[in-house]
Amino acid sequence: MSKIAGIYWDTSSVGGIATEADNFRRVATAAGDTFHVIRCPCHKTSKIEIYDTPQMIRGGDTWIAVDGTASHHPNRVAETVKFLEENYDAIIFIFPCPHATKAYGNVPYFLPLYTDTILLPKMMRILDAYWSTYADWGTEAAQYCDSIVVNQAAYAEPLKGTPLEDKLVIVPKPFSPFSTDPSLKDPHLLVWPNQWKAIKGIKPFLKTIPDLPELWRIELYSCGIEYYQLRTTVAWQLAVWDDHFKDFSAFGRANYYGYVTLEEMAVAYTRAAVTVDFQGHAVKYDAYRSGSYNNTTVEALYYGALPILHEQARKSIIPDELFLTVSDPLDIVQLNWKEVSNTAMDITRRKRARQWVMDTHSAEKVWTILKEKLGL
Repeated sequence: MSKIAGIYWDTSSVGGIATEADNFRRVATAAGDTFHVIRCPCHKTSKIEIYDTPQMIRGGDTWIAVDGTASHHPNRVAETVKFLEENYDAIIFIFPCPHATKAYGNVPYFLPLYTDTILLPKMMRILDAYWSTYADWGTEAAQYCDSIVVNQAAYAEPLKGTPLEDKLVIVPKPFSPFSTDPSLKDPHLLVWPNQWKAIKGIKPFLKTIPDLPELWRIELYSCGIEYYQLRTTVAWQLAVWDDHFKDFSAFGRANYYGYVTLEEMAVAYTRAAVTVDFQGHAVKYDAYRSGSYNNTTVEALYYGALPILHEQARKSIIPDELFLTVSDPLDIVQLNWKEVSNTAMDITRRKRARQWVMDTHSAEKVWTILKEKLGL
């Protein structure tokens, strides 16, 4: 059985990184393998530690479960390299590297985890379209990896035509389901499951909430910078009734719950008829207009909810009949919501969506592919 270290660098927006890490941990355990998510900060005082059970830590706007800590500070990195080589069969870098920020600095202290772990096969995962923002450090690190894995074709584009292309592999997002009760499905429940980031379209969506049909109940989850910016605005006051997170309750109709665990989120998807995600509506990076989609869409499809997405999602590999789209987030109010509910509750669509997720995103299949790429 294989033992793999998943290196997690501190980040201000952990989001889908935490989702994939959790799916890998659960599927590895089921397969008799070990996948440890190891937080790797640049802290001089951080000693190597593996926990008895995963611990939840803040990853910027949301949370991630980690299995241990091992520093890459120059005073600590040699012992971390030694620890990894003595205790693991391979390394997966959950995302490529830290960013050169004011907090981190301009020196790539993390590089020895790539250059000095010569006894271990290594894999770099790219989970977003931001390669250009860390390309210098990422390119240098990637030279020491056996493979570079992206979770959808749209994110592979920046590496095509470069010396790294030969190492590039597209492997879908891993998904490992929780057990839920499908009888809880509410034909008039809409759920927002995404991080509160501008790229997801939370600002225009919040504006539409007062104009959605009164029959529909609305629940808002997750968190992000936009939550802190929006919660004192008129749009918030008109949209939100109960804020169960920080009590910025107002005069609208939606309930806001903030971050909840993946298992709790699975129950929300199971109860929901519809989810919303407008990634691609207004973005800086072309990959987000080229058929990108999030873990939240995969999860919604499996648990029977109908995703309403931005039209760029039609370029993705998701079968067209499994979701709805709008060209502008504000257009959501113009949908025929009786038909939306009927489509959401259609048993045939729900069964096909679940089957597509397991055919395409099964964490068990993904885990097997990654182990093969690592030579395990």
